[in-house]
Amino acid sequence: MITPKEFGRDPVLTLHDARFVEFLRVAWDEWSKTEYEGEGIPTYWPARRMTQRIPTFIEGKMGHYSLSSETSINSGTWEASVASKDVALTGPNCSSKAMSRPCSRSGLPDTMRPLTCTEATVF
Repeated sequence: MITPKEFGRDPVLTLHDARFVEFLRVAWDEWSKTEYEGEGIPTYWPARRMTQRIPTFIEGKMGHYSLSSETSINSGTWEASVASKDVALTGPNCSSKAMSRPCSRSGLPDTMRPLTCTEATVF
């Protein structure tokens, strides 16, 4: 087993919108400052393509950046996402297999989608 190298945000920003990445970085902190308990789970979805305005309150942001109510944010989401990216990028540069599965297979650079039980990350 090897320790993954750190690759920074540049590789992520080639695939994902910078506002989406920043949302993922701060979402748990914003959610934690509300009266809501537990994981951050979207409960409604603003009509994205009718207006390009991103909501300012975390509940609106959750819906703006998700495709489903099964998509949640918790205290380890950002750290897991960063670690997954580093594992995925380190893997091809070594002789062992990388154990990571990126999530943003929605085909959209600025949305998260539900994870199955075997998936652990957002990027």
